[in-house]
Amino acid sequence: MSRPERFKMFAVALVLCGAFGTNTASDMVNTFDTKYLPANCNEAIYLAGSKAKSGIYKIQLPLPYGDGKSFYVNCLLDPLGEEAWTLIQLRRDEYMDFFRGWEEYKNGFGNLNRNFFIGLDKLHALTTSQLHELWIELRDFDNVTKHVKYDSFAIADES
Repeated sequence: MSRPERFKMFAVALVLCGAFGTNTASDMVNTFDTKYLPANCNEAIYLAGSKAKSGIYKIQLPLPYGDGKSFYVNCLLDPLGEEAWTLIQLRRDEYMDFFRGWEEYKNGFGNLNRNFFIGLDKLHALTTSQLHELWIELRDFDNVTKHVKYDSFAIADES
């Protein structure tokens, strides 16, 4: 199968939703703390208020889930007005090769606006912090779209 044929069968968007978490941004934001970063897309969208839109947001997972470092995620507003989704992989075109080694999948790669994979370490930290759903959407070049949704999704650590 040629490279364009492989891609044609695998245009992907993977998203996860932390809709089951019990904490909300309003519960956690200290009005005196101007350095607060949201811990997920739901909090980022909540904190954006009326300016909320799908796009790139900076988050920081609370200890012990994260390593204390902030990172950027691509958040997607739910069209039905429900919880926001975190894009974990996006392939918009064939201009990036996704045939990569373990280290790159572990750390993540690409451009959050175009083609990327968030990274297994970040995905593990995100899915350890609270329960998540997974939505997988595949769209081919004929604009035929298929999707599947899982109610519970997590990634274990490297070991």
